[in-house]
Amino acid sequence: MNTNRLMKKNVFTSLLLFAVCILSLKTYGQCNPIIPPSTAVVSNTQLVNGGFTPQWVCSGDSLTTNGGSFTVYLEPGAVMTTGGGIDSIYVKAGATLNMNGGIHQILYEPMAILHILGGIPSYDTCASIHYDYSQAPSGGCLVTSISSLPLSDVTFSVAPNPVINQLTIETTKPTTIEITNVLGEIMVEQKIDKKEILNIFNFKTGMYFLKDRETGKTIKFMKE
Repeated sequence: MNTNRLMKKNVFTSLLLFAVCILSLKTYGQCNPIIPPSTAVVSNTQLVNGGFTPQWVCSGDSLTTNGGSFTVYLEPGAVMTTGGGIDSIYVKAGATLNMNGGIHQILYEPMAILHILGGIPSYDTCASIHYDYSQAPSGGCLVTSISSLPLSDVTFSVAPNPVINQLTIETTKPTTIEITNVLGEIMVEQKIDKKEILNIFNFKTGMYFLKDRETGKTIKFMKE
């Protein structure tokens, strides 16, 4: 019985290492990816439960995945929610990634919005992501910039998520934020100007809510 458990553990570990290696080979150093002609253009709301076709998510549209192995290109204002699979995900400033499961390599700009609540993520920060559209499919996304989005869509971002000791908050403008726990108790109330690093080492493990008081926008994050 112990031998069977050990074999299962070794198989799982091998698969996990293989997945991480594949993602690293696919994305290492690539902050200027080419969008290939085989890419599917996501408009409105789309659910994909498997496959390997790259996904290009337009501003204002959303993609939900739960399986498969994709390379995903998120434009500013796009939203992706994933519950499984092995993906390489590019997240431009103003785009939102909701990760609830899976094994994902995340390449993101500083003002990307990352909600990491499950799964096994690995991160690469790109000062700027420049998509190469020369081979992109016709009829694709109308390319927008973060400055053309409504302010409520790009107010602030937090990283890392989950966090252990230091939470970095970045915002497009000076604002006042508050952090509350699940009981609604205010843990932090502070003005920030563009970028602030908060020490939250004394927070208990669990879920917290960071709110921009000017817009009412709230981001959930986990303290480990």
